[in-house]
Amino acid sequence: MNRPNYPVSCDLKSLIRDLCSRESQEDGRWCDLVEKALQLSGKIQLELQQHPNKDIMEQMETIAVNLWNFTVSLKTGRRLSLLSNAKLRQICLKIVEAAVTTTEDHMKIKRKIAMGLKTARAWLDTKEITMAASVLELTDQFVKQLQKLIVEDVNRCGSTDSSDKWKLDVEEDLFKLLCYKAEANLTQDDDSTALELIQIAKEMLVKFPHEGAFLAMLCYNFGVELYQKKKFEQAVVWLKESFEMGKYQTNLDAKNQARTLRLLASVYLEMNEEDHILKALNAVTLANNGFPHPSGLFLYLRILLKTKEPNSVICKAISDIMQQPGISPEVGINTALLLSKNERHDLAVGLMKELIKKHEHSSILGELLMTNFDILLASKEKQLLKEFVEYCIVENNTHRALDPVVRRRFHIEFWALAYTADEEKNYPEALDWYNYSLSLYNREESGDQNLARLQRNRATCYLNLGQMDKATDAINEARKWDPSSINTLFMSFKLALAGSNVEQAKDILKNMCSEVAKLENTEKEVEAQKLICQAAHMAYENHRELTASLALECLANCSTDLTQTLTALRCLIRLKLSQVDQDSTVSIEDIGLLRDIRMAYNKLLQEQEITCKKSPKLSEEASWFMRVAWNLALKCENRPDLMKDLFVLSSQYSSLCPDDEENTLMRKKTCLLMAAAACLQQARTEGQLHKTKETFLGEAIHLIHECKFINQQIQQEMDRDSSLDTRSKDKSDLLMLMYEFEARCKLQDPAVEDVIEVLLKIPNPDPKPFETIAALSMEPPSTHKNITVRAMKIAIRKHLQMPAVDYDRISKLFRGLIQTVLSTASDNTKEEALKYYDDVVDLIDRKAQRDYPETEILWLMVKAWNCGVTFYSSGRNELAEKWCSTGMKFLKHLSPSMQCNYSERMTNTYADILDQIDKSKAKKPKKGLEE
Repeated sequence: MNRPNYPVSCDLKSLIRDLCSRESQEDGRWCDLVEKALQLSGKIQLELQQHPNKDIMEQMETIAVNLWNFTVSLKTGRRLSLLSNAKLRQICLKIVEAAVTTTEDHMKIKRKIAMGLKTARAWLDTKEITMAASVLELTDQFVKQLQKLIVEDVNRCGSTDSSDKWKLDVEEDLFKLLCYKAEANLTQDDDSTALELIQIAKEMLVKFPHEGAFLAMLCYNFGVELYQKKKFEQAVVWLKESFEMGKYQTNLDAKNQARTLRLLASVYLEMNEEDHILKALNAVTLANNGFPHPSGLFLYLRILLKTKEPNSVICKAISDIMQQPGISPEVGINTALLLSKNERHDLAVGLMKELIKKHEHSSILGELLMTNFDILLASKEKQLLKEFVEYCIVENNTHRALDPVVRRRFHIEFWALAYTADEEKNYPEALDWYNYSLSLYNREESGDQNLARLQRNRATCYLNLGQMDKATDAINEARKWDPSSINTLFMSFKLALAGSNVEQAKDILKNMCSEVAKLENTEKEVEAQKLICQAAHMAYENHRELTASLALECLANCSTDLTQTLTALRCLIRLKLSQVDQDSTVSIEDIGLLRDIRMAYNKLLQEQEITCKKSPKLSEEASWFMRVAWNLALKCENRPDLMKDLFVLSSQYSSLCPDDEENTLMRKKTCLLMAAAACLQQARTEGQLHKTKETFLGEAIHLIHECKFINQQIQQEMDRDSSLDTRSKDKSDLLMLMYEFEARCKLQDPAVEDVIEVLLKIPNPDPKPFETIAALSMEPPSTHKNITVRAMKIAIRKHLQMPAVDYDRISKLFRGLIQTVLSTASDNTKEEALKYYDDVVDLIDRKAQRDYPETEILWLMVKAWNCGVTFYSSGRNELAEKWCSTGMKFLKHLSPSMQCNYSERMTNTYADILDQIDKSKAKKPKKGLEE
């Protein structure tokens, strides 16, 4: 028969031997071995249950005991972490549980109990409560095994000294088990179970009175833990339990009991209810009576302040604290601060006076002085505070110099108070604090550059108070300590500006610009440039626009920081724009706005070429300047030359804006189109010389060509993104055609008719563009009657295709069409005009009916009749008959009153014409109709 293998046991033995043989612990390899052994220890019980073997079990028990002793030695030598200690003990416990199965050997069961308790304690120390709870349950089983064995022994042999000893030992183990279980339950927030377990342990104190102190301290620790978790009601229960237990323990001194009562009082104080405050007072009073301690007396004072006791009671409590033997100055400081926090400032100040006098020769004097300063500051008694500060300054300058650290703290506090007063525009107050700071400087510190800053701050206060002489003196002092400081120059600039000494201000400003140039590529450069910006702002506020412009131009030209340059240009442009808004006589060209906008473009373009990419920051800057150029261009209605330049600049900026290809192209096209419009306006208003006019028109066509190229790019973008195909037709395309037509028309360009062809290809175009083309074609010096006629005919056709036909517009177009045709004296044009008359008659008869304007019908009738009469007078009777008969077709569409005026005369004349035609005789010319 094959003997069973024991792989888990063998591997575990090998691992434990390896663990115990290693000299260095807690390294990576050693921890891996511990972890593997821990995993195997959980499997060994199953292996030994399936294949029990006495020899193997004895070997494993021995291995476990050796590992346990090895662990103890490591822990004693402090070469083991809490977690590793718990894991090693867990391994030993699991091996012993599996290897030692006897229930009749007192010693072996006792050893299992001891190992269980130690292992549980180890897991509790690591806060691994789940592991601790499982070990405690296992240990509980061991305890019950031993108890059962003892009972069997007593039943079998009666009570003996040995059985009584075993019984007492197991009950002592049970006591520890209860305490550990209570700790585990409390950590898992099961307070009620924990309290039940402690009550059971408390009942066992009759047999183990020496454990009373331990149990009291355990309850105290539970109270501390709950207090830290802010579970105040539960903490009160445990602390009271601890105190009650401690009353009857001779080995627990009054010091520990007082500590418990102080914590109980603190818990009551945190609960912050009136009845709890009284309980806190009782607890701390009891603690102080039992064992006076500064912390207890301090806590007593806290509670008294909480209950709003009168000063007499508070003073007694303070006296009790300060009369404690060996009391430290820190306790006194904390007491004074507590009084100040509770608005007992007078008592706090009085206490600090005593402490300062008592420790006037101590190293802690500086801290006492600063604490007193803080208390006086909190009391808001400014006069007392200033008196104390003056006292400190006198002491420093005449008797005993303050520690440098204390002086530095005083300087910081004085400057902070001065800053606050300055913010509140209380300049005399700010000046007082700056003067106090100045008084604390000694000769050794005369080279401190903070002195220059201090003098500048004093100068600012004097300036705000209007004391110019004193401000000048302070600046002169600042110049001594830091002669090359741009901050000092800036302050001098402020003084010159305030004194209306503009020339001096300009000179100082130039010096500031020179200093900025010297600071190139240093940390101070940016700060210096900010000062120049402030100088510009101040000059502007003082209505010194030229000085402000000088500062900003200097900054824009000398700064190597692109951000700073663009900021200066923005400020400069805003400044100049305000000048334009305020004074209509100020010329954009004269103040150099165009130059500044162009400079910003060049700077941005240069930066983009260097970095080869668009940054969000630079794109935002470009957007701002583009908007300025656009808005400024719109204001230049009377200066089309400037308008054109600004729109061109705006189009250039659009290429630097955020990278949204379609929108960028649309913006650029719009800008160029507006520039083309400005060129056309120049041609209309400024092109007196033919050559100059041609130049403007040619530039307009060039700009339109750029627009066409951009249109191609937009179309390509639309082809790539099908979602853009539904975008409505850009109306600017129509304007582009109109501008191109006007330019080519005035240049006598043969390609002008191509524009109409392009226009006709636009889906559903409005009639208005064709009306515009007709008007432009007839503008002098050259006329294009053929284009005019064609455009008007197209416009009429488009009007008739509209959902709501505008017969007013159609009638005007027909009138213009007929007038244009009749203006040329030829029979062909007369025939053409008659054709248009027929179209009108047909329109009125079929569609227009009463919608056609009567005044226009009357005009058509009179015009046709007069043409007929003219032909009749010249003997051209056939033509006369055609025109007169055409005119008479309109008669029926007039109102009855109108028909009465014209019907009889026209009928008679028409009869004469027909008669003359029949007789082939010449008749005397008839008089024409009057409109």
